[in-house]
Amino acid sequence: MSKRPAFLPMGSVTGIGSLPHTDVEAAIQLVAQACPAVPFWPQLPRLSICDYMIEQALGPRNTFLMPRKVGYGYHVKPGFLKVFLHELREGVAALDEDMATGFFAFERAIQAGVFNRAQALKGQLVGPITLACMLFSEEHVFVLDQECLSAVTSFIARLAVWQVQRLQQWSLPVICFLDEPCLALLTHDPFKQIAAQALEALHEVVMTLQATGTLVGIHCCAGQTSFRAVCQVAPDIISFDAYQDVEAFCTDPHARTFFNEGGLVAFGLVPTSSDLSLLDPTTVFARWLLACQDLGDVSQCASHTLITATCGLGLLSLMQAEATFRSAQHIADLVRKAVIMT
Repeated sequence: MSKRPAFLPMGSVTGIGSLPHTDVEAAIQLVAQACPAVPFWPQLPRLSICDYMIEQALGPRNTFLMPRKVGYGYHVKPGFLKVFLHELREGVAALDEDMATGFFAFERAIQAGVFNRAQALKGQLVGPITLACMLFSEEHVFVLDQECLSAVTSFIARLAVWQVQRLQQWSLPVICFLDEPCLALLTHDPFKQIAAQALEALHEVVMTLQATGTLVGIHCCAGQTSFRAVCQVAPDIISFDAYQDVEAFCTDPHARTFFNEGGLVAFGLVPTSSDLSLLDPTTVFARWLLACQDLGDVSQCASHTLITATCGLGLLSLMQAEATFRSAQHIADLVRKAVIMT
């Protein structure tokens, strides 16, 4: 992690990734309105199952897989493990236009000047730990096998680099979040035994992206986030469910060191909920402000802060997604005032 970020977000609003739209142009317009400083490309799971993060990342390689009959994830079809691993290690890594319509629409919108107020551009991708937790052979889950985990890591690193290099053509700082909900599993059996190898795999992807000049974020909102584990892989940005855990983050010694070394934080202060009628943005801001005093200088904390929902919004209604961004913008306005006033 660089001690001097390529840009300071100053309380800007951005999104985690998914939106509930089935019209990609409408999704782009919402991003432009709600996230003018740090727009992101929208993933649209209601448009197609291909826009789910696992399926979207794997693209044509999905032909080697079949859904598990029990539980989550995918089995590699019998007899195809060797070719599937070869495709992960050596095949072309790129998003498919038919499976990532939001990414290519985002590129067209940037070119057309839709995001002319952007200070940075954000992309996102499933992380190697989570992808490896979702893939199974006849014998084991990929994350528990070093050869399989290595193949997944190589693929995600190449796919992430492809994505950020496409976005870098507009000469703005580029952010890439690696979505890692399965980080929370590393404190439980049987995953504890491979935690070190899994974190090293994630660290490898982080370093590969940082070498391109990208600001790398780790997003984990599942269960109680291990800030020690997240800090261990040395991202530039930590993204988490701050509605639940803002106090825990600001008092965590590893998180405090991360912040003091110049790290940026995407505070997920707006719950991904179908009903925000009882949410008071001023009260949420007050919690954030009080918690950030444990990090030290509040003005510095505010300048290093992004405001997000706790997670993606793909399962909400359009009206609920819009309400989420309105709440985020209200909180962000208060955070920006904290930069000026302190």
